[in-house]
Amino acid sequence: MMLRLPAKARTIPVRLEALIPGLRRGAVALCAASVVLLVVMIVLEFFYFQRLSGGLSSLGMRLSGFSSDDAVAWLTALGEPGREAVLVWQYSSFDLFFPAIFGLALLGLFLNAASRSAMPALRSKRMQIVAGILVVVPYVLANYAQNVFIVRMLSDPSAASIWLTSVASMLVMAKFVLALAAIAVIAVVFRQNRGRL
Repeated sequence: MMLRLPAKARTIPVRLEALIPGLRRGAVALCAASVVLLVVMIVLEFFYFQRLSGGLSSLGMRLSGFSSDDAVAWLTALGEPGREAVLVWQYSSFDLFFPAIFGLALLGLFLNAASRSAMPALRSKRMQIVAGILVVVPYVLANYAQNVFIVRMLSDPSAASIWLTSVASMLVMAKFVLALAAIAVIAVVFRQNRGRL
């Protein structure tokens, strides 16, 4: 009697390099989706959330950060119904996807520009991917980290300690700075490519 060993399952390795052409082609669609999400969040901010908070801007929209007193004032002005509305319509929906979609859009734009770059450091596809990740991922991480801290305060206003609000404030400022830095790097690479034409 002969025993037959089960056939080995065939595995298909997925390489990041194989996804890059699709990401390059989809960069415009990702940019459009990012713009739509951003517009929706801005409309919610100015026509809904600020009405709930008596005109106070949301913590995640404050480019120059905020103090512990600012955070407490915003949370108090929102009240429980307002805090729940911000949690549902901002952090559990649109802002759950925006950082990732915008990050992918930036990565796609960077890779598209880098693929035409004459810079020696960007000649290989692997280096283009590594450079793109280094340019974009810090923004994405800062945005999601900021969201986690603000959600913590919205869920439990008593948790809005000086330490927590200080870290959240730094992350909000870092999010904007890192996004602008990524856009600036992409613009420089695009400009360099245009100079070659």
